[in-house]
Amino acid sequence: MPYDNRNAETPKWANSYERDVDLSDVWMEEMDPSNEFGEICTGYFSQDRHDRTCALRLEGIGVEDLDGTRFYDRNWLLRAFGESRVWHLEQLEMETA
Repeated sequence: MPYDNRNAETPKWANSYERDVDLSDVWMEEMDPSNEFGEICTGYFSQDRHDRTCALRLEGIGVEDLDGTRFYDRNWLLRAFGESRVWHLEQLEMETA
């Protein structure tokens, strides 16, 4: 189980995002396959603009349970989920944008 950081300050990216997306199914699949904890996971995306293109970048997630919300940044996600899974989530959001 990931570390508990409920007492930490809310990260800047969780307050200044372009789009928030329910990623509860992804969280459950990766971290809680039997859904023992019933947590709600929100992904926070920013727009990454280069020249004439625009891409969505997953900056981090908030995982909410009965005790509060824990936040995990992009670096944590890359280690926990893997680079290809994070990239895939970004691509899926681009397709629905």
